[in-house]
Amino acid sequence: MRRSNIRKVDQFERVVRYVFDDVGNTFSAHSIVKYLKSEQRTLDNETVYNYLSKLEGYEIDFIATRQEEKIYVQVAKEIKNDSTREREYGRLLEIGDNYPKYVLLNDDYAGGNYQGIKTIHIADFLLSKDF
Repeated sequence: MRRSNIRKVDQFERVVRYVFDDVGNTFSAHSIVKYLKSEQRTLDNETVYNYLSKLEGYEIDFIATRQEEKIYVQVAKEIKNDSTREREYGRLLEIGDNYPKYVLLNDDYAGGNYQGIKTIHIADFLLSKDF
């Protein structure tokens, strides 16, 4: 967490966990503070806003789970430049676990492997019995 200048990593991780556990529901900094207070943790709204701002732009399109297994999926029309490559692969490269990671493209030349991340044509992925 040095890159983001976060000193209280445990607090940051609790905020992140709250956000990801509550995906699909709206929340506010106040609701996070209230939740953490119920866990005997003190945090103010401003700190929550700061933590949430560190998460901006860091998203994974899909995280699928089946039993104990998980896969991460990014979807893009195509990758034409380094900026798009960084956006699509960079998020997946930052994930510290060893679950499979995929970039799905609507590009006839899709295929291969980029630093352990499989690149697949979206139709092949959707029609595959492996997924």
